[in-house]
Amino acid sequence: MKVWWFDAADIRTLDLFHDDLLYENKQIKDFLYAEKDLLSLIFAPKGCGKTFLLIAKRKLLEDKLNCLPRHHLREVLVGSMNFSRETIKLLDNVWNWSVVWQISIILSIFKSISYTVDSESIFYDILENKGLSTIRDFFNYILIKINIERKAFFGMQRDYNLILIPGLSNITSGIAFFIDNVDEYFSQYLKIEERGYSASLGEIEPMIWIRSQAGLADAIYQLTNLNHHIKGFASIRIEVLSALKDVKARLNSQYLSKAVLLQYTENDLKNIFCKYITKEAEENIAIHDYLKTNPIKSFLGLSKINNLHCNIEEDIFKYIYDSVDLLSFQKNCYNMV
Repeated sequence: MKVWWFDAADIRTLDLFHDDLLYENKQIKDFLYAEKDLLSLIFAPKGCGKTFLLIAKRKLLEDKLNCLPRHHLREVLVGSMNFSRETIKLLDNVWNWSVVWQISIILSIFKSISYTVDSESIFYDILENKGLSTIRDFFNYILIKINIERKAFFGMQRDYNLILIPGLSNITSGIAFFIDNVDEYFSQYLKIEERGYSASLGEIEPMIWIRSQAGLADAIYQLTNLNHHIKGFASIRIEVLSALKDVKARLNSQYLSKAVLLQYTENDLKNIFCKYITKEAEENIAIHDYLKTNPIKSFLGLSKINNLHCNIEEDIFKYIYDSVDLLSFQKNCYNMV
């Protein structure tokens, strides 16, 4: 078993997920075990365990609900999108992003339960397309479609209101979907700080990174409120909350009611550090006698260290926490052992 440093993206199946590596503080417990799964969104900085927590949630619901995507643990966007100037204008709006996400999610749900729509609908042929089944499939298809022809969005928006929303309202079976790494899909737009044009990306608008994630948050809020049989879970970067001033009030009052802000105190990090030590191989433990009572001393061989900067003796973990980047320290532990 890997400890100290592992990428949750490498967990392809639930049998590779180790519950004993999951640390549960109050925020994490609230997300995992909240009544009626009321918490849907994980807001956190990069590298704080959003993916691992998302997979943990899926494991809890796997035998209770129809979980999407079916052949993967989470929906991960792949590829990149070169937007035209007109598409940028269209998507310079959180609510339009929300519609794109809602359409993609609903079509994937319909496909999973073989739900059909009227043959006159713009979505009939899309649902009949055997190459489209996941949220990612439909999301990419819709973005390509509206990037080619902007007015396609308004045709979809019409049938979204007339056909998709009423259809979703009628679903009575439990369905859950899991979406991850949207921030990485659009991260290319963060590399250029100003608006402009790129030969590889087309029109550049850094706010795409923000608005695409906020739109996903809004979509999950809307769909799960519309039909309580539908559960949606997604990871979103914490920066989205502070960057969108135009929807800040709504973010605070609505999104946050369904969100957990994943943060770790110094004590949380110490507990995680100790947990990893207890999973370490015996040959890597310095003093076995302290493994249960003082894991850090057991692993490092000491519990105090003389801080040469101020010439005082202090707790070894406190010294590590104050002096080095803890994630880098854990990565070095992984490389050494």
